[in-house]
Amino acid sequence: MKARTSIVAALACAVFLGLAWRFKDHKVDDAFISFRYAANYAAGHGLVFNPGERVEGYTDFLWVVLLAVGIKLGIKPETLSLVLGVAAALGLILVVARASFTLGLGNVTDWLAPALLAVSPALAVWATGGLETTFYAFLLTLGVCRLAEEVTAGTPRIATAVIFGLASLTRPEGALFGGLMSGVLLVQFARTREGLIAWARWSGVFLAIFLSYFFWRFSYYGYLLPNTFYAKVDVGGSQVGRGIRYFSAFGAAIGYWLLLPLAGLASMRRKALAIVASVVIAQLAFVVFVGGDGLPMFRFFVPMLGLLFLLIAWGVDALLIRNAAGKRMRAIAAAVLALACLYSARGAFAGPPYLYVKQDQAEVGAWTEIGRWFHDNAKPGDSIGVVPAGAIPYYSELSALDMLGLNDVTIAHTPLGMGGGQAGHEKYNTAYVLERAPTYLVLGTYRLYGAPDDPLRQLTPYYPVERELLNSPEFKSRYRVRQGKAASGYFAFFERI
Repeated sequence: MKARTSIVAALACAVFLGLAWRFKDHKVDDAFISFRYAANYAAGHGLVFNPGERVEGYTDFLWVVLLAVGIKLGIKPETLSLVLGVAAALGLILVVARASFTLGLGNVTDWLAPALLAVSPALAVWATGGLETTFYAFLLTLGVCRLAEEVTAGTPRIATAVIFGLASLTRPEGALFGGLMSGVLLVQFARTREGLIAWARWSGVFLAIFLSYFFWRFSYYGYLLPNTFYAKVDVGGSQVGRGIRYFSAFGAAIGYWLLLPLAGLASMRRKALAIVASVVIAQLAFVVFVGGDGLPMFRFFVPMLGLLFLLIAWGVDALLIRNAAGKRMRAIAAAVLALACLYSARGAFAGPPYLYVKQDQAEVGAWTEIGRWFHDNAKPGDSIGVVPAGAIPYYSELSALDMLGLNDVTIAHTPLGMGGGQAGHEKYNTAYVLERAPTYLVLGTYRLYGAPDDPLRQLTPYYPVERELLNSPEFKSRYRVRQGKAASGYFAFFERI
């Protein structure tokens, strides 16, 4: 079994690396927000977006700390995030490959879950995207699979509590899953005194890690939740409809028929199934409630990919076993599933999700050059207002006003109706932006143009704050349009008069 596991894992890792190579040059703009926090932390300014302003505009504390350590060691976050992201994705594949053998029903389709991960465009894109996504997915999946094995064996271990503790430091919702697993352990072990002691020990270790971090961040930033929560989420549930559409698009991308084998789980009676399924359902509910994500290639579903694919493989196994499938039926099933894997991989080569990644790559490339231009041409003490709050602030190193509020408390807490705009990009406050009066404003700039032109002709305002500012008489009286020349072309911006 070990030899077979190794072969499956090795093949899956090789296929994944080939797919990830296609996106090696892609970094999402939000990654540069984390890079900026890491750079400021490494420089001694604290975990801040702008020195002197304590705003928690990141949701990946442990990831930012790792990047800051890398900066101290002379490793750029652009490079380290790629190495760590790909390594975490490979670790995720290995974890799922092992779980396919140790937690499966009969090794009929023990290759399926690793294969689906290997050809997943979402995993490939987010392994190279610069954020903590695959690192968190690795920690969550490792913790869940280990705990499933431990509950089956009757002995929860402290090391698994530490893994969930680290997951809670990597993403805020990691704490929810740590609490969920503590509840699962209580149900499983509450019948005996020894079981209660084991549960209390496990839960105590997890809470010690999480609460130590929580009380520090509350004392540092002053809010119970990250600033991004207030900027992105409506607790009233207005974003659920968009979240359902996000899930529907995800199902279409991987192939809805892959979800059909989940019906086979109805005949499966294993503790591991309850643990894995509870996490998948909880992640799905979380994603739908917050309204999905505005970034490309289904980022919020990546943490549950490995566990979902395990459930699909177990469902296929259960159906084949229940129907006493012979060799011919198993061969047909294997061929159909192999075709399903190929279909799932198509998003890495064509279709709307792929085109969105290419669009994002082009936009971030332009913003990178714009940020470098401001770094070379702005004066000391200048500030900049941006909608894309990642690459431009990171490379310009100017004090920046995030006009969508991820890194600004006032905008994040501005009461606005949500659910109808792009996920995570709905908050704004035009009057506040004018009050802050940054030296420069970048509005409606999502590309570079090749030759000098009227800058106003090149603007493509997308967000409400951009359109409102451009139509505001006060803005027009206080700012003049300018044209800059970056390395690959020209761009428009506004300078305060």
